[in-house]
Amino acid sequence: MVLLGPRPFRLSPATLLAFEGQSLVNIPEDGSLAVVLPPLLDTDVEPVNGAINGTTMDTRSATVASRIDQHAPRYSQSVCIFSNGQAEIQADEAGADIQAEEETYAAARRSAGFDYVIASTMPPIIVEESPGEYGITAAQELERQAYNTALRASDAYDALIDLDADPLFSTWTTDGYNVDGAHFSDEGMARYAELAAAALAEIGID
Repeated sequence: MVLLGPRPFRLSPATLLAFEGQSLVNIPEDGSLAVVLPPLLDTDVEPVNGAINGTTMDTRSATVASRIDQHAPRYSQSVCIFSNGQAEIQADEAGADIQAEEETYAAARRSAGFDYVIASTMPPIIVEESPGEYGITAAQELERQAYNTALRASDAYDALIDLDADPLFSTWTTDGYNVDGAHFSDEGMARYAELAAAALAEIGID
């Protein structure tokens, strides 16, 4: 009798695209980045949307292993695309501190098996003297800008999706946002996907 050992672990030949972050990745729900981006690529990709609306990195860290990290080792290559910081800005965290936290978060994704990590700058949010559910104050706007500056200067990421620098997102009043001043319309999400596709091309995934 021949005893066979365990079957070898087989990697999926596809590229994993894991989306992590908040509502900028997730809204509109029927046209999230995980839905809109893959059709723009010739590469065989499998999307996993781990984003949770209205949460901070600290909150999401408790469940990130089950939401996205567990999938990374199963693929021939894996990419994590971030959109972070909005909830932290609204909670009065300093922009530079948020970026430092994101670098730690990115390093943890690499340790979990992700080959590439791509970050996104934070586009403008409606500035209000007394912010509603989605708005920010003038002081918080300065921290948003500081966060983006720190993000652009960082070497912790393999590519950057610079939403803040794109003309469509230059102010919250453009067609890039829904009427709440903080979330993308279908047009805005389509542009996010185009910019994400360009960032993926920088690392050889197109």
